[in-house]
Amino acid sequence: MRRLLYILLIACLVSCNRYDARHAWMQAGVSGMTSEKGVVNKDGKPFSGYVYSLFSTGDTEYVRHYDKGRLNGVSRGWYADGQQKFLYTYNNDVYDGSVKEWFPNGKLYRSFNYKNGQESGLQTMYWDSGVLRANYEAKNGRKYGFTGIKNCTSPIGDIPAGGTAAAGVQ
Repeated sequence: MRRLLYILLIACLVSCNRYDARHAWMQAGVSGMTSEKGVVNKDGKPFSGYVYSLFSTGDTEYVRHYDKGRLNGVSRGWYADGQQKFLYTYNNDVYDGSVKEWFPNGKLYRSFNYKNGQESGLQTMYWDSGVLRANYEAKNGRKYGFTGIKNCTSPIGDIPAGGTAAAGVQ
């Protein structure tokens, strides 16, 4: 019995020391890191792990996770004062899940949801004062609700009441 416990203990210790490339950490701009055709490489091979950048103060500017050279998982960024700047969720280099951004004053700028790189579900956006700028649902490529787009003017000029666009063109 003791022998079995000893073997299990050794197996656990050995397995804990295995290198897992998904947990590699590299500072942005490090020698040997390149981006070719949208794929981040380290020494010519697609990189898997975390890439981070630091401000001159040593504080973290951002952390991004890559899998086989493509953004995957959660990416986070901060302003120099430590305030959260963004939180993006990726799957194979496209937004997939929650995407949030904040103004430097700490107020939420936008909270969007994505599926396979396309807006999907509830989307909200705010002015830096905190006033709602847009609030809509994205469904099957269409937006339903308050998008914040002003459709009060025609791109081709004034259209007379009851008239057509052609009637308003001179």
